[in-house]
Amino acid sequence: MAVLCKYHNCHDTVALGSDYCEKHINSVPANKERDYVYQLGKAQERFRQFSDNPRLKDLDAETAVLKMMLENVVKTAAEDGPNALILVTPQVSQLTNQITQMRNVSHKIELQTGELLSKNKVVQFADEMVRIIEENIDDAQLISKIGNEIALLLTRLNESEEE
Repeated sequence: MAVLCKYHNCHDTVALGSDYCEKHINSVPANKERDYVYQLGKAQERFRQFSDNPRLKDLDAETAVLKMMLENVVKTAAEDGPNALILVTPQVSQLTNQITQMRNVSHKIELQTGELLSKNKVVQFADEMVRIIEENIDDAQLISKIGNEIALLLTRLNESEEE
């Protein structure tokens, strides 16, 4: 005779080495504690990986930590069932807002420090270069060749950025 799960009125057979079925094995407080300790150790290891990174002061690392926290909240809630997802909605919303704010601040800092030019600025710069060349060179064929080479350069830069 199969041994049945001890979780409330569950009629599923138990998982190997447990008193609970696969569906309820993580509902047991001891297993939740073990899972918490495992997740904590995993988070500490990821933090050590981040702290060894020379770009620690870069806000991208902070954003990555927030994304990891969001992922853990959603994953844990999803395992606990659909009602748990509803309960963590405020926490998910808060983390999502923090991620958005962190990316916006990071982008502003990059723009202010001159570390980043937006694509619009780069295209505008290239257009101005072609305009200056057109004003100073009379050879239409040469102007066309220079314009085409600048366009190819922008295309190559855009493709390498997407990789």
